[in-house]
Amino acid sequence: MPLPERFEVPPATAEAVDAAWGATGRVVAVGTSVVRALEASAARDGYVRPGRGIAALRISAGFEPRAVDGLLTGVHEPGTSHFEMLRAFAPEPLLEEARGRAEAWGYLGHEFGDLSLVLAADGGRSQPSAQGGRSWQR
Repeated sequence: MPLPERFEVPPATAEAVDAAWGATGRVVAVGTSVVRALEASAARDGYVRPGRGIAALRISAGFEPRAVDGLLTGVHEPGTSHFEMLRAFAPEPLLEEARGRAEAWGYLGHEFGDLSLVLAADGGRSQPSAQGGRSWQR
């Protein structure tokens, strides 16, 4: 279980995320803490609100991200909270295959500079809902 993390989303960051969505662009977080901060800051309509808080949410398979399409992150082992978060964006067999290939190529878990790009399997595109906000399309 991930520990609660303090975060702050500055107004410029919230505006940039919302602008990317408005332009039908992707939002790719850099790191698992950023995913948690943006998702904790996302309102029900999917728009990110600036502010401070504590991210206590657990992101894993079945979690439907409202603010983030994917993330840049290190290589994580199955069974860890970081690996569980990746399951919100890609199926476990694909993540395990990618991890195995990364290890075969010499990438290491928990090493600075060894990163993976993980995007939602369907391209992560969110569409406007009838209520005017975004709804996640899986």
